[in-house]
Amino acid sequence: MRMAVATARKVESAEAVGLSSVLARAFEHDPMCVHLLPDPARRVARLEQAFGMVLQRIYLPQQECYTLGAILGGALWLPPGKYPPSLWQQVSLLLGFPHIFGLWRTPRALHDLNHIEKMHPKEKPHWYLALLGVAPSEQGRGLGSTLIRPVLERCDAGRVPAYLETSNERNLPFYIRHGFKVMKECDIQKGPHIWGMWRAP
Repeated sequence: MRMAVATARKVESAEAVGLSSVLARAFEHDPMCVHLLPDPARRVARLEQAFGMVLQRIYLPQQECYTLGAILGGALWLPPGKYPPSLWQQVSLLLGFPHIFGLWRTPRALHDLNHIEKMHPKEKPHWYLALLGVAPSEQGRGLGSTLIRPVLERCDAGRVPAYLETSNERNLPFYIRHGFKVMKECDIQKGPHIWGMWRAP
């Protein structure tokens, strides 16, 4: 039986491509990703583009992205006060949307992502877990817990809450074990159910 890697480490800028590839495979069957990118033949490639873009433009500059070993997975966080991204960051993402979703599907993707964004709590400073994924071949080894542990420990030490969204109901028990509770829910039109989860320190 293989043992889980002991500690998470911060992602280096040069690892963005490798991490994007791992996250794309981890999210290939995620309900929201399937909804946004319905063509299974192109989904992984488009997800690699999308994750690469948000890593470089939003998450890596905050230096709160974590991985394990030779990039076995990744946890992408935004610190308190860094959500939503700046107007310039949002515009830079919008410019890349047609390349990822296609010209005709971009308006629908924007509408659905905005629907999720409205769930995001804005009243209290918190850490935001934007993405957590483990390579499919490495799942079930406790690596997800290892990836989020550094920031959750900081949340507890600093008495700061955390927030995330998921469209995969199978993820709920995992997050509940780590102290998250469902605080909001919404349905995407002709798409998945979304759970917004809050973790008190």
